[in-house]
Amino acid sequence: MAYRKWLNQEMNKIMVEMYTTVKKECPDILVISDDPIAAGQPYDFSKWKSCCDIVTHQLYPGGSPYRASFGYVTKLVKDISDADEFWPCLHVEEYASSFNPQETLDLISESFRNGATGIHYYLKDTIGVRNANKYMRTEYYGAPERWNIEMAAIQQLKKMNKLKFPEADFAILFSCDSYCAMPPESRTENAESAYTVLGPGAGSWFKFINDYQIDRNEIVLNQFKAVYIPYANYQSVSVVNKIKDYVHNGGTVITGDPEVFAFDTNGVDNSSVRNEIFGIKKLDSTRVKNIRYNGSDLPVKGKTFDIETDNDTEVIASFDNNKPAVVLNEYGKGKAYYFATNPFTYKMLASKEWTDFFKSFQRKLGLQVEHKIWRFNLPQDLIKPVTLPEGKCLTNNHIFWKQFEPLATYNINTMGSYSYSVAPDEIADNNTDGNIAFANGKLTNRQKAPKAGNVDCNKSHLNEWIVKYKNEKPFEIIFDLNDVYDLSSAAFFYSGQMPEVTASVSKDNKKWKLCDNLIKKTFFTEDVFDIKLEPISEKARYLKLNFGPRDQGNSLTLAEIEIWTK
Repeated sequence: MAYRKWLNQEMNKIMVEMYTTVKKECPDILVISDDPIAAGQPYDFSKWKSCCDIVTHQLYPGGSPYRASFGYVTKLVKDISDADEFWPCLHVEEYASSFNPQETLDLISESFRNGATGIHYYLKDTIGVRNANKYMRTEYYGAPERWNIEMAAIQQLKKMNKLKFPEADFAILFSCDSYCAMPPESRTENAESAYTVLGPGAGSWFKFINDYQIDRNEIVLNQFKAVYIPYANYQSVSVVNKIKDYVHNGGTVITGDPEVFAFDTNGVDNSSVRNEIFGIKKLDSTRVKNIRYNGSDLPVKGKTFDIETDNDTEVIASFDNNKPAVVLNEYGKGKAYYFATNPFTYKMLASKEWTDFFKSFQRKLGLQVEHKIWRFNLPQDLIKPVTLPEGKCLTNNHIFWKQFEPLATYNINTMGSYSYSVAPDEIADNNTDGNIAFANGKLTNRQKAPKAGNVDCNKSHLNEWIVKYKNEKPFEIIFDLNDVYDLSSAAFFYSGQMPEVTASVSKDNKKWKLCDNLIKKTFFTEDVFDIKLEPISEKARYLKLNFGPRDQGNSLTLAEIEIWTK
């Protein structure tokens, strides 16, 4: 805890120094905050607003239909930082999962209904580096249907008004002291669960606050009708005393953490203050299955405690062993509710009984439920269908990528072949003698690539997939489709200089008809391009592609050639 508090202080110093330096030299440049990993973090977010123009934070899905992790982290950081601009990095790309367009739109909407004002994306494929048969570098190639909604969301946000949010009538305390005392890999489960149950579950609107803000008097507690404490095992004495005063002067506090305020930040036992506020005497571990409340059973999953209460403490609900489970203590002018087992856990999120309980409990506290903001979604018509190929690929080497899965559904397996008039001289094909089967030739073997693994992942070698001409002289490639088809186009994937290309067709490999179309000579490039020769509009079994001369010193690399029928 001490180390992390020091780390927060040093982080703030660095961000202030960076912001001051940038603004002194280039006042118009926007400064973006540090980009923490995607989980609730005990950072000093309330200090960030003064040392950056845009706050950001990674968002990672929780992996459960009952969790709303995008919304949780968004609201946590936006509330505590109070930044005008919060642009989280939403991990909707091929990273946490392979989301379809609807799921992607839902996740983006979830962040914006919780306070996001902009977007960062991380669209590079990182999962595919480990699973090389899915590796396509970016969303643009690997998941075009998801890329479309990712880009459409940005365009929508550029023109839509900022959302209007309700006034928060209660707060949820995020105890940095307690979470700083936990191992780095620990997730802030109790805070997230409280957010989920009270926010999306009950439809209430609240404000996240942290103990640093309370300690520095940045937050005045009496502006809230109630304060929830999902977890605060360790808490500084100064903050505990301010919460104590808040309740004594008429506020309401609800702790889901049975061991709340057990220690101060020096590790000294501070449980006597907890017992005073909540009207309990001691805690002993116990085992139960349910809480009985108003004739219904609330499931219990997790650590539970057998408690003794003061004479004036009211028992709201009991365990199935008749011991107190939820109690109310009148403390000064205020009220202190205490749970002997923490209801704010991931395992409880699937419980309709607990959701109903807290919706009723919120009303009992005089807090509003079912705010309309929780129903906000970006427009459904942002989801557009991806343009699908027209016709079928006769060389059997077309792949349609969907959610980083290679689909070879737009092909006809003609069992055809091709041959060169002049074989590639710098990087040869797999067979330069006679006909080369589509399944084996480098110009038509794309379906083998996903299984072999991407060159960038060192799973295969580039020379396995390309042919290269250094000689600038003309040459021909003849494709035999094994039957007559109504040809529509030919597509080339190349690098270097594409010479002028014309096409001729034949039904018998003897009489040839020159097509009207041609590809004009291009300039040399080291990039990879695709180019089409279309329309062909001829019925033929054979297609001859005539590659003209290239400029001196200009090579030509061919990766794939596709022949298409209507």
